[in-house]
Amino acid sequence: MTKGRSRKKRSGNHTSKIIIAVLLVLAAVLFVIIRIKQAPKEPGPTTGPAVTETPTESASQPPETTTETEPVTETEPEPEWRYYIDKSGKEQRYLLEEGAALREFEWNIPRTDENGNPVFEKTDDSFPDYEMIRGIDVSKEQGTIDWYQVRDARCDFVILCADERFEENYRGAYALGMKIGAYYRSNAATEEEAREDAREFLAYLEGKELDLFAAYVPEDMTDGQLFQESETPRTRIAEAFCDTVETAGFQPAIYASMFSEAERYDMSELAGKYAFWYSEFAGTPVTPYPFCCWQYCLTGGIRGVTGPVNLDVLLLRPYEEKEDEKSIYSYTQFYEEAYQMTTWVNKRVSAAGWNGDWAKIQAAGREFMMFGCGVCCLSNSVSTLTDRVVDPEEMYYALKDQTNYYPESGVGAVSWEYLKSMCGYYGLNMDLRRKPSDYESFVKEIQASPTAIVLVDGNNDKRLWWYTDGHYVNIWKYDPATGTVFVTDPSTHFNRLRVKLADIYNALKTASSYQYGVISNSR
Repeated sequence: MTKGRSRKKRSGNHTSKIIIAVLLVLAAVLFVIIRIKQAPKEPGPTTGPAVTETPTESASQPPETTTETEPVTETEPEPEWRYYIDKSGKEQRYLLEEGAALREFEWNIPRTDENGNPVFEKTDDSFPDYEMIRGIDVSKEQGTIDWYQVRDARCDFVILCADERFEENYRGAYALGMKIGAYYRSNAATEEEAREDAREFLAYLEGKELDLFAAYVPEDMTDGQLFQESETPRTRIAEAFCDTVETAGFQPAIYASMFSEAERYDMSELAGKYAFWYSEFAGTPVTPYPFCCWQYCLTGGIRGVTGPVNLDVLLLRPYEEKEDEKSIYSYTQFYEEAYQMTTWVNKRVSAAGWNGDWAKIQAAGREFMMFGCGVCCLSNSVSTLTDRVVDPEEMYYALKDQTNYYPESGVGAVSWEYLKSMCGYYGLNMDLRRKPSDYESFVKEIQASPTAIVLVDGNNDKRLWWYTDGHYVNIWKYDPATGTVFVTDPSTHFNRLRVKLADIYNALKTASSYQYGVISNSR
């Protein structure tokens, strides 16, 4: 019994010793691990040389390196290339010539017109000094043209080819007061041939008035082929033609595309010296050079022309009013939305605040725009010549109060007698006149009066107001040097523009009891 207890006791002591030994070993291992972690690390491999700091170096200084850097090679900057599509449909590039005047512009196509043609309108302020009007260019290929329909389809200018239909087309367009330009297709390969072609062109223009340019059109630009080779530089040929035309008193122009401007001509010699009629059908002009007219479509359509016709837009400087003309009132018979419904709109004037809500007055189912021209002319006269400003709405109700004027009867036009009566009401004198048999007598009366209200009829002369059989306008300030008068036109077409007094004389409505009334301040 004693031995058994003794063996068990020794076995327990041995086990305890083993446990203590294991714990000591684990403690030693743990101590070694902690010491290793606390020891400083050895520097490892780097992608660059080691950095050695000295006590005098700033931490912000860049590290010194022992490797040598490669020398930097400077490359030439890429030229500012400009691009265009040539006649074969390929994209080409060119550099703007040194000293060329760059014109930046933007165009859009917000709508189509009543003929289904795209209507281009500028959308920025690149041409603040210009108005933009629509036109066409025609030749013998168009055959017989109904110019009245063309004019009524909002076509304001035409460029006529000098060919066998030139005389016929000129008479038709001139009779309707359209702005006219002309062009000549030339095959000239030398300067002398160009001068000879220009003289032939001038034979077509003899005795004619051109409102626009007389253009040189190289035949090899119109036949669908690339430019013909020539020993004489094309720039010299164009100059010879244009200089001959200019000497005869016409404004020369050159018909050109981006292709010809880049590859045919030395534009540093031509740009700014001559006008350019620019041709581009891709949608937006890409030329950096100035142009006065843009041919943008070869397949347009317009009433009065059978088959396709070329479409153009013209950048035209508006009439610059003289100081004494700026004080003249020019109320119109339209409200702003109504301009979209008309075909004879002077957009510069329609946006200048001369239209108003009075134009929404209605009588017998007719809007003021159909009968308010006489009322507007009275307002213009009174507001300009007296110390009272009377807009058309106030004048309309004053007419109804002071006379028997009753537009609700369906006859909205103001009679001559009512016009005379209202002038007296506001302290003015109106003398009613019939058209004199000679133009000189008419000039003397107009010249002696501050203003006159005239009644014109497109049936008598279609050159100005072709669209109406009876319309009142004011005329002011006859200029004997030009034979023109300043017009305030309630329909806006010739509002605040100068027109020839002779054209007004021809258009006076002889079917009326009176044709005009001269107005003065004295009774």
